[in-house]
Amino acid sequence: MVEEKKEELNLKFVTIVTSVSVIIFLIVTFTLGRFLWNDLTKTSAELKARREILKADQNRLANLKKLKAKEEELKEKNKVVLAALPTDSDVAGLFVQYERIASESGASLKSSTESKTTTGSTTSSAIITTADYALDGQATGYGALKVMLDKTEKALRIISVESLDLSSDSSTVGVKMTTKTFLRK
Repeated sequence: MVEEKKEELNLKFVTIVTSVSVIIFLIVTFTLGRFLWNDLTKTSAELKARREILKADQNRLANLKKLKAKEEELKEKNKVVLAALPTDSDVAGLFVQYERIASESGASLKSSTESKTTTGSTTSSAIITTADYALDGQATGYGALKVMLDKTEKALRIISVESLDLSSDSSTVGVKMTTKTFLRK
């Protein structure tokens, strides 16, 4: 009998220890599982955000590669834009342009002088100034004068004809013209 009670007590003790061990195991497993689940969820969200950033960066890289292919074309367009609005140190180039326009149209310049320069507006990258030029010349006829004015209008640089005084004799048309152009500092 004593043996049976002892055995019964041992069995109850083993059952209690096993039950407590299982409960502790379940609690520890649940707690660790919850922490691991939260960590996994957080890591998954970060991974998803980084994938989106990576995808956006890959799109930007692809766009840059496309622009790299157009780099030379963009540089040429930049040259055209800069030539249309030259720097104030490139005034001599403007006089050369006036001479070329006159000679290509069958006219000639007797004189060209800068009459005044005024500071204009300021943009984020440059200060824009205007320069007025007085031109005195003559054309071989109305057709040459018309060609000269057309070439002035279509010139690479921005040139605005402010005033135009014409005089005529039997073979030539005298031209006194005041123009305005824009320069960047």
